[in-house]
Amino acid sequence: MDQSKYSTLEVNERAQSEHGKFLSQNQANSQHGNMPEVDNRGHHDNLPQVPYSDLPEPVRREAEGNSKIPTICGMRRKPFWILLGVILAILIIAGLVGGLAGGLSASKSKSSSSSGSTPTTSTTPTTPTTPITASNSTSSPNDTGNTSILSTTRLGSVNFTDAAGYDNYLVFYQLENQHLYQSAYNSSWQNWTVSLVTDDTSNIKNGTPIACDLYWHSISRWDFHVYWLNPANVIQGRIWGGSVAATSPDNWTIVDSLGTYTAASTSSLVAYGRECEDCLNTNLLFWEDPSSNYINYWDGSVQEAVPTNLSSPANGTGLALAPVRTLGNAKFITIYLTSKAGNLTQYVYNGVRDKDGWYNVTLPTSPDKSASIAAFTYNYNDTSTTSPAVFQVLNTHPDANTNNAGTTITGFTSSGWANDGTASIMSSVVPDAGIAANQAGRVYGIREEDGEFQLVEWTWSEGSGVYGLVGVVNTTVTS
Repeated sequence: MDQSKYSTLEVNERAQSEHGKFLSQNQANSQHGNMPEVDNRGHHDNLPQVPYSDLPEPVRREAEGNSKIPTICGMRRKPFWILLGVILAILIIAGLVGGLAGGLSASKSKSSSSSGSTPTTSTTPTTPTTPITASNSTSSPNDTGNTSILSTTRLGSVNFTDAAGYDNYLVFYQLENQHLYQSAYNSSWQNWTVSLVTDDTSNIKNGTPIACDLYWHSISRWDFHVYWLNPANVIQGRIWGGSVAATSPDNWTIVDSLGTYTAASTSSLVAYGRECEDCLNTNLLFWEDPSSNYINYWDGSVQEAVPTNLSSPANGTGLALAPVRTLGNAKFITIYLTSKAGNLTQYVYNGVRDKDGWYNVTLPTSPDKSASIAAFTYNYNDTSTTSPAVFQVLNTHPDANTNNAGTTITGFTSSGWANDGTASIMSSVVPDAGIAANQAGRVYGIREEDGEFQLVEWTWSEGSGVYGLVGVVNTTVTS
């Protein structure tokens, strides 16, 4: 018999390989009807039998010397390379997706930080005759937005000495996102800390006036007040009582006794509290009436009006307030504004005489009607004291036609009132932003430096009577 006719049954590796492949996929299946049949009749007794039960021959022949099927890490080469290719493809795709997502995130962050520097303003007045100087647009509470200081923000400031004897200065201002913030300085740690007052922008007018005061209870207890306008020009108020400055919006609560009072759309706000043991014992809040003919005030319970026989205020006049310390029974406060006649004017209120205690003084300065005004006093206003009282009133120059930059100083000493000219050290003050002062002789204003707006502090020297630059107040909001 020609042995070669049957050689394909012995060493047809392709057929055996395919059968082995079938076995690996169907080990539990005993059907083999599609496999080649081995003839076991007698005339083939000299051929090796390949029973279907275990197919040992391919394994046995490889063990006897045929080369093994090549493998890598225990796997055949082809499946191995396929698997490796799939893994590499997954890793490459994951890397590309991650890089793309990171790039888009960085681009979005950069866009957000650069596109929010301009506050949203309204170009549609509420009525044809009502001037609109700030937007009534609102955003949802807790919307962080642009946390840069508003370039035209109004300012408020108070100071106190705590029970440990450290000096404290507080400044209130508005950010581009309309939120109201406080920066607080304590001389024990000698830096400024920033905290949120409120982010409820539905109740904050963009460009709102800001007023603040503190009420002295004892050397270890103060009430702090801050006031502003909502988009409808209704006065809003918050109070915090403690021995230190507030550090969180949770510290501030609504002033429940404050009624629903509406100010003129161009009104400023100023507030007074009993800052010292020798100061007038009351709380007062002043604003311009919507008719723009007189100044209203709230004494903690009811609304009153400043007597109309005083010099009428200019429409949209700035307002400033300073207490007058006395050792005697008479207790005074002073308010500063621009009159309709264009003069810087001092309203004086003798709290002991109540409604009959008002009179006014015309000062030797003629600011623009919308100039921002700040004021403070120094020493006691008593003839028995060796150091007479000093009054300092500062006003900005918002009039675009003025040739004078910075801030004008109007002062009172034992020689009387005098226009002391422009403070050159404050020449960089943004003319249409607010300024503020506290009774420690600290003055605050906004200046532009390298395209960024900063809150800056100056201090008045009792000895020389001049101002010096202290530095930039921290207004950086951290998450």
